[in-house]
This record gives sequence, structure tokens and C-alpha cells, in this order.
Amino acid sequence: DPAPPSIDPAVSEPPITGRCFLDFSIDGSPAGRVVVSLYGTVAPATCANFAALARGASGYGYAGTSVYRVVQGLTVQMGDVVRDDGTAGKSATGQPLPPETYAVMHSLPGVVSMVAGPGGAADSRFLVATRGEGSGYLDGRYVAFGRVTEGMDVVRRIEALPTSGTRNRPRARCVIEAAGVLDE
Repeated sequence: DPAPPSIDPAVSEPPITGRCFLDFSIDGSPAGRVVVSLYGTVAPATCANFAALARGASGYGYAGTSVYRVVQGLTVQMGDVVRDDGTAGKSATGQPLPPETYAVMHSLPGVVSMVAGPGGAADSRFLVATRGEGSGYLDGRYVAFGRVTEGMDVVRRIEALPTSGTRNRPRARCVIEAAGVLDE
């Protein structure tokens, strides 16, 4: 079974082993860059999957996909490389990624986690927590593997967008225009 929540990044952040970038647009206008720092010593397979999808290493990845759900005060969700609507995803290997660890707590705004699919498995979909304190409901359910270390203002802009429907899709088209790995 995956390790229970025990690492509080608000108290002692895990080592950062790599950094990925996501460049966003809102309704076609550049909105800025978000940098996700990866906790590769805690969640190596999850971080490798995220970096491969950022890089587009499998012939598909995050570039061109949309933010598909915004729950104001909770999360911003994106990364559906299959249908781009939050109903599917695909890991870099094409196989579901079993939950690796639940060790990292969602104690800070900007903690990044994989969205849990059937049986708790991850694919490409991920979320950015937008609040810290009071986010314990995410602990033990979602594999946290990094944190937004630059561009949280961009995440906040996206979080503030009006949404529609029962799935809270942003009314404005919010797209990851480019993605990749920094420091390579």
C-alpha cells in the first residue's frame, strides 16, 4: 500500500529533483508560465510520467490541452491528453500508474497531484491545489509529487475565471500552449 501522509511541505519541503514548465493562454492571449518543481525522491515514477508528458516524449503530452475544471478555493484541474475534457487520460507509457505514495501532504497552495482514476490509478490528469490549510481531504487520495514554485499568480488567474456546468469548466478557453522540462 502507498505510504500514508507524513511529509508536510509547509514544514520541510522534499528535495526538488527537476522542474517542468507549462505556458498558458486564456482565450488565445498569453497568460504566463507556471513552473512545477518535482519531488523525485518521494515519487520518482510519478515525476518521470509528468516530465515525459511535459516533454511530449511519447508523441503526445500536455501541450495543446486545456484546463477542464476549476473549483474555486480548492483545485485547478488539467492534463487530459485523450479527450481534453477531464473524462480520460493516458500516462506516458500508456499504462495506468498505480498510486505510488500518499506521503506528501497538501498543506500549501500550489501542491501538484495526479488525479485518481479508476482504482486510484493515475494517467495524465493532474490538479493544482489552490489552498493549503483545509486541504486535508486531498491527503491519502491523490499522489502529490511537486509544487508550483513560479507562476502561482497564473494559477490564481485561472482559478478566478467564471465556470459553467456541473463540471465547473472555465468559460474562457484556457490552454497549455507549450510544456517542457527545464534544466535539461
